[in-house]
Amino acid sequence: MKSMFQVIASLACALALTACGGGNDKKTVAPAAPQPAYEAVLAEAKYTVPPQLKAEAGDLVTISYDAWVWVSDADAKIATHTGLRFETASVRSFVVGTGNALVGLDQGILTAKAGNTVGMKVGDTVHLVLPSSLAYGATIYDNGKGVTVPANTPVILDVTLLAVTKAAPSTATLTQTDTVIGTGAEAVYGKVLTVDYTGWLYDPKTGIRGAKFDSSLDTGKKPFDFSLGQGVILGWTRGVAGMKVGGKRTLIVSPELGYGSTDQKDSTGVVTIPAGSTLLFDIELKAVK
Repeated sequence: MKSMFQVIASLACALALTACGGGNDKKTVAPAAPQPAYEAVLAEAKYTVPPQLKAEAGDLVTISYDAWVWVSDADAKIATHTGLRFETASVRSFVVGTGNALVGLDQGILTAKAGNTVGMKVGDTVHLVLPSSLAYGATIYDNGKGVTVPANTPVILDVTLLAVTKAAPSTATLTQTDTVIGTGAEAVYGKVLTVDYTGWLYDPKTGIRGAKFDSSLDTGKKPFDFSLGQGVILGWTRGVAGMKVGGKRTLIVSPELGYGSTDQKDSTGVVTIPAGSTLLFDIELKAVK
């Protein structure tokens, strides 16, 4: 299943805020530090007509941001908890929701709330407080200018969304139908989810399910674990978000949000998902970690 849902990153990891490894600027070390709770405060822009584009998983986004080390109450000199500023007025572009950036940055862009608004539109700003698990984790970050962020360090980001380039053409469609509403923990970007699923080919003209191509319920299979926003097709990244544990959802995924113009083959080389296929998935969310 993991190989079936693997997504190839479309951008090299040349971003200051990337989650990718490599290079000499990340060195594994240890000790723990006080950690804040995740926080995302969205400030909406004063929109003009037409409305500004909203960022969705898989879109190429361009942001400007300032970044600080977060300091605890005992060390804070000001109420904002901002310590060392390690990035100033930096501009970066990356594909959001696909593991190309810090988990907390992806999460903030896609799920920050202001009233009834969820997610950022062009011109919006968001203030993010990220515990180290949503930032650089147990590694040292080097900004390339002689400033480093220690391992296990929480950070603060002030982010403005400058531009959005939509990933899929306007023909891309995703239909979500909840058959059971869950009552447990919610699936959000960056969390590890456990699901049972069955996937079929689907004819959108007739509404008829075709051949089953995979299922975690088959003999010898087990539930599928994945990090939402990484390693799965865009139809899953967008379609599973918001489910709650115990919930069941049916997704109908157009080719643009599935496998596009590429055949998918099983381990014997047989094509199980022809290029250009619309897919139907029945998904049950078992756990959120």
